[in-house]
Amino acid sequence: MHITYEFLLYLQKQFVMRIGIKATELEQYIWVTKVLGLFKAPFNQLRQREIEVYAYLNMVYNRYASLGDKEANTLTFNKGTKKEICDQLGITIENFYNILVTLRKHGLVGEDELKIKLKPTTSINIDFK
Repeated sequence: MHITYEFLLYLQKQFVMRIGIKATELEQYIWVTKVLGLFKAPFNQLRQREIEVYAYLNMVYNRYASLGDKEANTLTFNKGTKKEICDQLGITIENFYNILVTLRKHGLVGEDELKIKLKPTTSINIDFK
């Protein structure tokens, strides 16, 4: 789904809108990343597969966040998790590593660590000012 800026301005002028979206845990992270991409670099420069990998990394990181940053990053970037991501998204390990290079260039991930972390959420509110 692609939402244009013009459409958001139209909504702002016309009415308040609440949309319920059925989404899996991964899809929630993907939606958050896409909404950030409406107005915030570097999210607005990511391609679909990069969004999906970044979202998946955040989902895994947050599963282990209670163990501390270092341990959560270690578990997020271990070999098994990388294979899981490839299997779930239907990409090759080579493609995965190419996507990681791009995410590093954007400053979203470092060498085996998430630099910018998304927190789990079940709703997104946009207030126009």
